[in-house]
Amino acid sequence: MIHSVDLSSNEVLVGQSITIEIEADSDIRVSIGCFVDKPPPPRFKGCAECSVQVVQSGQPFRLTPGRDTWRTDGGGYRIVATSSDGDSRTVIVRVLRGAAGASGAQMGA
Repeated sequence: MIHSVDLSSNEVLVGQSITIEIEADSDIRVSIGCFVDKPPPPRFKGCAECSVQVVQSGQPFRLTPGRDTWRTDGGGYRIVATSSDGDSRTVIVRVLRGAAGASGAQMGA
């Protein structure tokens, strides 16, 4: 069971990092995928940060949008955390070229 998903912000500037920490009863499978608003820029493809990884409960990890992928505003990351019992949470982090505004986002049980 996932108890909480804490983000240092729900918006991030290109080249800067956000920290994500998930509290759960077990290790967590974290799927990170990028998306863009429609229409996507020409030749858009998944970024280097798109991945699936397993993290331990309470283990913070960072996500840093690369400048090569995020040349304009209009997209972000969809992060899906799934515990061993199938409980899952989804959060969206917007990627911005300008100043990030929101901070201290949380999605919990």
